[in-house]
Amino acid sequence: MHLIEDYRIRPAQVGKTLLVKAGDWDGSDLATPTAGDQPPLFLLRRQAERVALEGAMGSYLLEFNEIEEAEPDPLWESSAGICRHMDDDHSDTYKLFLRARGWRGSAEGSFSMPWVEQRGFFLSGVDCLAWIPFPQLCPTPNEVRKTLIKMLKEIRCD
Repeated sequence: MHLIEDYRIRPAQVGKTLLVKAGDWDGSDLATPTAGDQPPLFLLRRQAERVALEGAMGSYLLEFNEIEEAEPDPLWESSAGICRHMDDDHSDTYKLFLRARGWRGSAEGSFSMPWVEQRGFFLSGVDCLAWIPFPQLCPTPNEVRKTLIKMLKEIRCD
């Protein structure tokens, strides 16, 4: 089950974020982190005259200047740490977030947070890929933390 209907991809920003994280790009494929044997959410591939961004949300061809002009997501430096912390210490909350979005999958199985950006985060499991939007932009790790706590409190009150 995919719950990604309201994720509005910004291909140039995703591409720029992957490039900034990679540092000096040698032209090889760049991918978002994955959990276990899950495919990456996004894969950036260099082509002759362009760059292709491929993933669960579709494929996009980008000109090099589009990526050069884009700004990376402001969480690019801290996103891996946020995801690692959430996976290590708070993965028990993922099913609550998913159920609040309408997921009715099995209570068995584990989930991971492979990607977070200022607009929300993805949760990934064996039978589910979900985009969970934040109610407002969260450009800093502290804003992400506060927002996740607030969202979880609201879910638990419902």
